[in-house]
Amino acid sequence: MHKDGSIAGKIDFIQAFEAFSSGASLGDRPSQIFLASAYETGEGVKINYKEALKWHLAAAQDNDTEQLKVCDYYTNGWGTKIDYKKSFEYCRRASINGNAEATQRLANHFYRGWGVEKNIMKAYSLFIVSKELGNTSVDKYLSYIKTLLSEDEILKSQGEVEFWLEEITIKELQNIHLKRTSGL
Repeated sequence: MHKDGSIAGKIDFIQAFEAFSSGASLGDRPSQIFLASAYETGEGVKINYKEALKWHLAAAQDNDTEQLKVCDYYTNGWGTKIDYKKSFEYCRRASINGNAEATQRLANHFYRGWGVEKNIMKAYSLFIVSKELGNTSVDKYLSYIKTLLSEDEILKSQGEVEFWLEEITIKELQNIHLKRTSGL
């Protein structure tokens, strides 16, 4: 492996893979993410979604990007059977960690009733939260879903939006506090 982190040849990759495998087994999150990516893309190893999921799960503790990956694996049945309840849970965790894309997927779970009782108002609220987090691709969904709700439901959805934004803020503050107290 080169100083810049690139892997030039097969020997470099084998050495890097062995080093990352060792680190991943010891709980090193970047190593876990490397292995998950390698198994997911087939870079240097045979594509193996079951192994990729294993390492995404290991890295997903408080990492919203990895939580979103796990959400996608359970939604699509990559390396596992489709499990909307697990998918919902990982989307929820990533959403609470402030991931706009995960919040959109969580809204989809409520809209479709995947792993949770179908609730159009909650879906609408979460699309708004996703937009508040910077995801402008939800605009097309918001205008449609709004037509499915009564004025009363639209007003009630504001309380849901505030609840989710507060949950995200509390989680962010906890993470900041944890980093400060642990010296990171």
